[in-house]
Amino acid sequence: MSTSVGLIGCGKMGYGLGRSLLRKNYKLYVFPHHNMTKINLLKNQGAIVCESIRMMTSECKVILMSLPNVETIQEIIFGKNGLANFENKQNIIIDTSTSSYLATKEICRELDGIKVKYIDAPLIGNPIEAEMGKLTTIVGTEQGASKTVDQIIKSFSKNVIYVGKSGEGQKLKLLCNFVCMSFALIVEFALSCGKQINVDLQQFDRAMSCGTNYVATIPMMLTWLRTKDTNILDFSIKNAAKDLHYFYDMINNLKNKNEFVSILKLYESVSINEKFKNKTLPFLFVYFQNFEK
Repeated sequence: MSTSVGLIGCGKMGYGLGRSLLRKNYKLYVFPHHNMTKINLLKNQGAIVCESIRMMTSECKVILMSLPNVETIQEIIFGKNGLANFENKQNIIIDTSTSSYLATKEICRELDGIKVKYIDAPLIGNPIEAEMGKLTTIVGTEQGASKTVDQIIKSFSKNVIYVGKSGEGQKLKLLCNFVCMSFALIVEFALSCGKQINVDLQQFDRAMSCGTNYVATIPMMLTWLRTKDTNILDFSIKNAAKDLHYFYDMINNLKNKNEFVSILKLYESVSINEKFKNKTLPFLFVYFQNFEK
């Protein structure tokens, strides 16, 4: 394939996307990051490091973004040297970040005004699956709307879910994340309680696996307790709190939204705790274990 693809955001997930694109023989352009480690790894595998966003937009038909939050997304697109200043009608932005549904709709509206195609395509999976091309991608566009977009997304995806129009991808992803973060919280609280009251956690797992509400978080956490494998639930508590904020903003007009607030507040309290704010989800267990100490 000769299609040139730009990549802005080379963190854990972005690096995996880059590797998958290179494996599929795309000509990959990457934008410098404050931590150049992943950028240099991609460069050594054939990626071209851009001197500016202007250079990327002139060389690449498609710009892929993998960014940490809505503020960074808005800066990259609308900032002084952002994409919107240099985009043309031939460029397409595919945003794989998990972001605010409301902000995504506004970004789409503003870019439509200058005839730039913006597609939200948030990801389900982990950095290893990103490198292996086995992610699930939720795409805010119609299937087949662009063969180029379809092929690029399939280069890092095992499953692709098309949900019709921009913004709908974020809506579905935030709902999924709410369920996942809630399960993680409940399971780790239960395991912490079980350990403190001397329940055999392997027997707990066995009993739960016989019922209809068994969730994969249980055996994953038991493996983490034995091995401390950093690849297990490799998602930061801080990011979980951020995504839950986006979810709350999305459901703000619903009458029952306050039923969810206790989950959000608990994640918030852990995410600002100096010992845990940069930890991943399995450390909720440690937080609960030390809560009474």
